[in-house]
Amino acid sequence: DLDRVQAAALTQAATNGAAVIDARLGAARSALDLAAAGLTTQSSRPLDALEAARRHAPDLALAVVSETGQVIAAAGAPAERFSSAAQTTPLALDPADSSAVLTRKVGDRTLIARLALAAPSAIAGQTLFVASASERLALGSGAGLPDLDRAGLEQAARTPNDPVEARQRGRSGRLTAAEVGDTGLIVGAWRAGTGS
Repeated sequence: DLDRVQAAALTQAATNGAAVIDARLGAARSALDLAAAGLTTQSSRPLDALEAARRHAPDLALAVVSETGQVIAAAGAPAERFSSAAQTTPLALDPADSSAVLTRKVGDRTLIARLALAAPSAIAGQTLFVASASERLALGSGAGLPDLDRAGLEQAARTPNDPVEARQRGRSGRLTAAEVGDTGLIVGAWRAGTGS
């Protein structure tokens, strides 16, 4: 029936979106590995290490930051984009510019990578978004995403690939989520009016 077809389409959209984002994050991690190796072998030339890494992931913005938080070198974005990126986790979401922020310690310096994570494209009637359950943050492509009920989002995150009932601005609908590898991120998909 139509409900099952729509639920399957919603699940497929979330699964496909998660695979795309996982692949992009994998490329970002590889670029961080390259930059870290470059910093280790040529510590006096941090910009060269960043530029070499960006040749493998051109949509990535990279910076080297000192222990005191000073940006030593930046490539792909102005240094100001990295000055407030102090974080203790290797991966975080920044809703200010819809990006993933990856960090890696290299000696007494920190490598920071910023990767734009616009939510994957959705078909008509769907809203797709990237979320982190641990940080309770979401980056969305659809208007009104912050109004999506947290209970529905948390249930969808606990039961990936299994659409659940959820509400947004008083409208009922279906919500599903797919895990993005082992990152702690999910891609969620919402469709209004598809009750079970």
